[in-house]
Amino acid sequence: MMARLGDATADTSPGTTIHLTLAMLLAPLLFVKVLVARYYKTYYSLLMPIGLVTFVLSFVLVAIALRSVCYPRNEDAKSLARERQCARAGKASAEPAGRSS
Repeated sequence: MMARLGDATADTSPGTTIHLTLAMLLAPLLFVKVLVARYYKTYYSLLMPIGLVTFVLSFVLVAIALRSVCYPRNEDAKSLARERQCARAGKASAEPAGRSS
């Protein structure tokens, strides 16, 4: 991914940029939480807010990644609909024509 983002001429989607930014925010946040939990016990009250922020960032990070799987882009949806239509047409032609119920 870093090689892909290292190319300044390539256009990156906003989803990719947000995904990368959230991932880069999440790592230091987890590091700070571990430091507070182990060494700075006087700031123990910060663990809950840091944990909630970590949860929200992680949730958004995963949701952005799953968005393309659950809701494909328009071109992908058209090709998927075309494949389904072809599959239905193939099943319809495979059934016997003189079938009566």
